[in-house]
Amino acid sequence: MLKSKLHKALNKDIALKELFRLPTIKELSTFLENEEENIYEKIEKIEKKEYYEASSAQKRMYMLQGLDKESVAYNILGGLEIFGNLDISKLNVVLMQLIKRHET
Repeated sequence: MLKSKLHKALNKDIALKELFRLPTIKELSTFLENEEENIYEKIEKIEKKEYYEASSAQKRMYMLQGLDKESVAYNILGGLEIFGNLDISKLNVVLMQLIKRHET
């Protein structure tokens, strides 16, 4: 959120790695002074629909998957092991907030 707020306020699009590399406000300020302006363009919301057309990248992935149905090239594997007590209701609330924030 800091990255997008800086971009919106200063019209300077700083790389996330730079935010971590520059730990003080002074260092960040000096860095931003030397950055070129990059106008912030707000992404407009579109009307809510039941279905949306797939993007070119999504169509390409669909076609490639159809060519080799046994391929696992686009599978995302991962797991998370949680130790201790887990409040399932709080987890559900947080996951729903995350989903609403990133609908697509």
